[in-house]
Amino acid sequence: MEQIEVFSQSKENIQPLRQGRVVSQLETALEAQDNPTAYQELIKEQQRYEVLIRSYEGGDPLQLWGEYVSWVEQSFPQGNGRDSKYPQILEKCLTLFKDDANYKQDLRYVKLWLKYIELQANPQEVFQLVHSHGIGTQTSLFYRCWAYHFELAKDFKHADEVYKLGCTYNAQPKEELDNARA
Repeated sequence: MEQIEVFSQSKENIQPLRQGRVVSQLETALEAQDNPTAYQELIKEQQRYEVLIRSYEGGDPLQLWGEYVSWVEQSFPQGNGRDSKYPQILEKCLTLFKDDANYKQDLRYVKLWLKYIELQANPQEVFQLVHSHGIGTQTSLFYRCWAYHFELAKDFKHADEVYKLGCTYNAQPKEELDNARA
């Protein structure tokens, strides 16, 4: 019952996530708001991730960066709070891999760009910029999200143009693009 009260008192400070939140991480994050010891544990975990990233020598650094971004997103439910540095961490990750041809069509990297775009005041400009850099051009998810932003603005003509663009680039899986366009 005590956890429900803590949640009720804090829920207006929780930034909703499209994919939802991990309950255990949310509980830890909410506890850290009022408990200095729990807060210090969060900061230690963040520092641990930063050390792991700096010393990483494996073949897929995006994997660790993706885990770190997700952890920060889940562990600081207030969104862009001063302690999370979420936008800066996300930008650093995106910048680090923007010229790496191995990741331009990697769905994990595209999803990180989509998270970044959601933070922007003018997402359409960022979609265009990302597309012009050849990022996500072969993934149907990229075009579906881009078209969705036009659909939200009731600009169905531009949304359809984005779907057509995705077909032109042979974005995969094609069925997802076709279903979204229907």
